[in-house]
Amino acid sequence: MRFLPGLSANASTASSGGALTPASEADAARTLGKYELLRLLARGGMGEVHLARLPGELGFEKLLVVKTIRADLAADPRFVELFAAEAKTAVGLRHPNITPIYELGRADDGTLYTAMGWVDGPSLYALGERLRSLGRRLELGAVLFIVREILDGLAHAHSHDRERPPVVHRDINPANVLVDRSGRVQIVDFGIAKPAETEVRGVMGSAGYMAPEQARGGTVDPSADVFSVGCVFYELLTNARAFTGEGVWMSPSLAEIPAQLRPLIERALAFEPEQRFRDAGAFLRAVAPLLAEHAPSFASRELAAILAQLLPDDWAAEASPSSGARTPATKLTGPVQTFATRLEPASRAEPPTRPAPAVAADPGPSERARDDPSSTESTESTEATGPERSRGRVGFAGRLVALVAAVALAAAVGGYLVARTDATPPVERSGALPGQTSTATAGSDPEPEPGPVPEPATVEAEPARGLQLALEVSPDDAVVTLDGRALTGPPFTLVLDGDAPRQLLVHRDGHRDVSIELDPAAPPDSPVAITLAPLELGKLSVLAPNVAWAEVWLDGTKLGTTPLSDKDVVEGRHKLEVRCTPAVCGEARVLLDRHVRIKAGRQNTFSPED
Repeated sequence: MRFLPGLSANASTASSGGALTPASEADAARTLGKYELLRLLARGGMGEVHLARLPGELGFEKLLVVKTIRADLAADPRFVELFAAEAKTAVGLRHPNITPIYELGRADDGTLYTAMGWVDGPSLYALGERLRSLGRRLELGAVLFIVREILDGLAHAHSHDRERPPVVHRDINPANVLVDRSGRVQIVDFGIAKPAETEVRGVMGSAGYMAPEQARGGTVDPSADVFSVGCVFYELLTNARAFTGEGVWMSPSLAEIPAQLRPLIERALAFEPEQRFRDAGAFLRAVAPLLAEHAPSFASRELAAILAQLLPDDWAAEASPSSGARTPATKLTGPVQTFATRLEPASRAEPPTRPAPAVAADPGPSERARDDPSSTESTESTEATGPERSRGRVGFAGRLVALVAAVALAAAVGGYLVARTDATPPVERSGALPGQTSTATAGSDPEPEPGPVPEPATVEAEPARGLQLALEVSPDDAVVTLDGRALTGPPFTLVLDGDAPRQLLVHRDGHRDVSIELDPAAPPDSPVAITLAPLELGKLSVLAPNVAWAEVWLDGTKLGTTPLSDKDVVEGRHKLEVRCTPAVCGEARVLLDRHVRIKAGRQNTFSPED
């Protein structure tokens, strides 16, 4: 369970057969206030996640998950304020399908931590990986039951309560939905949840599951969670991601969706918020009758039986999502990014495209400290640890503990606001119909690094021939090239002649490029709508340990003198120079002259001593 992007996880964690095995002797001996830390589940850029025990009188004990925050972040008043605000939001949600947060505290040594519920079971991500490895799919009743339970929990969060306003989760994805051994479905990761009327600066969530308006950094309401649930719904039915390309959004094929469910999926995945169910409650009212019709007797005990069959004690561990380029998105990571979005309507010919938010000249301090899950270039690594095989057989949940936490961590890693540069590798679509077996493989494609694109020569429009597609881009002054040749516009028209795939590239300075391969044999619907996401900011610090007041230059512009701290710089490749003037060094000297890469939402520190 991620409380802030970058610190993950609520996890299923205990052995079904007895005492818990600590990760190390040092970890076993550690206590944090009243909690005994039994096992390190995961470590990320924000801190650590532990399985913990709360001992009491006369042998009483309770297992929980405790997340600790890095000491430097816990000492930052601004961070603590945000952390506490999010904890207060999450603790106000009390529902059987929402994993509770019990405490936000600070230990005697100054360690900031949260204690939350422990879920004895795998995530939907782990369940999906197991199904794909077996070439199987969940029966329709199980899918409808799981979706109903997710919607029931979210409907509570979206509702008005006298003690709190409606809350939007903002990061519903398979890694953030767990199923315990009794078949109870639990939503975790309400750590980035916000009151619905709260304006949030930046992008939070997991690529491939975020609603388009959320991915663009726009206003988010409960319908954004509806979109995310629609993505999970689609994946449970097909064993494939609804949106597999990072930064490219096209309506998914509904061919493998049972006919009676297609209207629900289509509405939930509508690109325009007003075309979706307005909140989880409305979506739930549409799903409940279908469950009553197709699986009226399906309940948690049936789901528990399926879980026990799919994940027996001798099944070693769940696979963890790749962190290669999610993308979150994530990958999307994600474990997650502010990424370009290509929007095509599920039911309309021409959806309006919203302009991408502009990058302010001086946006102020960054509110992110990101570490990518499904994906990213990051200066801090994310790792998960679990019990070694040499420790012997453990029970059902013990086998899953560390990697379930790692999955949630992978979906969570980041900073105050998620802005991922890579995505969780998409799963290939299976051609099998419901009830048939199918297999799928996961892969990842590297995301092209943002950077300047050579100005292409503009050519005169050729006489129209072949297949023609309308292209809508935002911002509308972006440069559009097809196979390296600039197109005139707007409006733009794509002409696909011949049989060879064509490469479309949309570029604008200060934004992430979008590159799409267009296959004349399987063209997308017209119009093709592409929105470029603005590049994000990273923090630049430059140290010169042996020289004070050396000048720091970036791309030919003087930024200040050493030591330089927390300077906002657009992500990407830059030329960094550190110059010592004659007044300081007695003669002009260049202490550092090299190209560096600034990572969005992160602290980037350089020194001539590196």
